[in-house]
Amino acid sequence: MDLAIGARSLWVMMQARTREGRPRLVSHCTLPLTGAGVVNRVYTDIGVFDLRDGHFVPRALVPGLDVSALHEWISGPVRLDGPVAVIDLPRTPPLKETST
Repeated sequence: MDLAIGARSLWVMMQARTREGRPRLVSHCTLPLTGAGVVNRVYTDIGVFDLRDGHFVPRALVPGLDVSALHEWISGPVRLDGPVAVIDLPRTPPLKETST
């Protein structure tokens, strides 16, 4: 974690909810931290968020998720700071059926 403390920016990738369905994006962590206040950006399965002054600032959201619904996904303060993009999800071709 010494690398995290000395880094100019730290990005995290995680799922937005726990297995129990509770938000993982929270204002206060309940687990011990090795590097408090060092994360700048969080990439989740619902979008991309910057952390600024204790607020989650949405930068991009998945299609169909409106900013007004973020309170269901985030247990912490959300602040709008400019436009929020919609993530362009890649299109995958349908799987071909194979006969066995």
